Amino acid sequence: MTYKAVLLDFYGTLVEGDESILHDITWQVAAASPLRPTQAQVMQRWWELMSRMCHAAYGRSFRLQREIELDSLRSVIEEMRSNLDAQVLVRAIFKNWQSPQAYRDAIPFLQHLQLPVCVVSNIDEADLQSAIAAQNWELPFVVTSEACCAYKPRPEMFAAALRRLRLEPCDVLHVGDSVSSDVAGAQALGIDVAWINRHNRPAPLPAPTYAVSDLQKLAVVLERT
Repeated sequence: MTYKAVLLDFYGTLVEGDESILHDITWQVAAASPLRPTQAQVMQRWWELMSRMCHAAYGRSFRLQREIELDSLRSVIEEMRSNLDAQVLVRAIFKNWQSPQAYRDAIPFLQHLQLPVCVVSNIDEADLQSAIAAQNWELPFVVTSEACCAYKPRPEMFAAALRRLRLEPCDVLHVGDSVSSDVAGAQALGIDVAWINRHNRPAPLPAPTYAVSDLQKLAVVLERT
């Protein structure tokens, strides 16, 4: 398959996500709770609430990622009866969103990629622009959840990226690390997907078009298409 452009997730694909920060926050919530939950239980509950809020946030009901992150954490803290300040805890997350660490394979991948790129990210506009500027990257085509008033895996962001590139679903490859947002969202629109599996997770079903452990291996795949 010869592609005419690449859609790229940002956090967890080009730059490091906030997994370690989330682990630290949920550990603190668990430690401060009289209910004695495990860190994994707190993380699971936070993910459920955050996912539910993102799913409901589209169109006139849209809410910024920062608002959802803070409100979902507040809800978890209340449920766990932990005496902690969510506003303080999320500062580290927001800082990472604005100035994340790029994966080592991201820079050579972008430098050698011969196709147009459109970033498609579940994030607020200001945070993504700050993160791109922090890396000194030139990425002229960007689609955010804020701009579309919707979050992946809903179709609005993928559709917006296709409009920006003036291409059809069969013309592009979407690259991302999230099974629920990237793989499922792109597949629903008939877009081929390259799943970046940096942590050796079990393969999802239905299977993505490509599954690779990093962007360097994806570059090899693209050279063969």
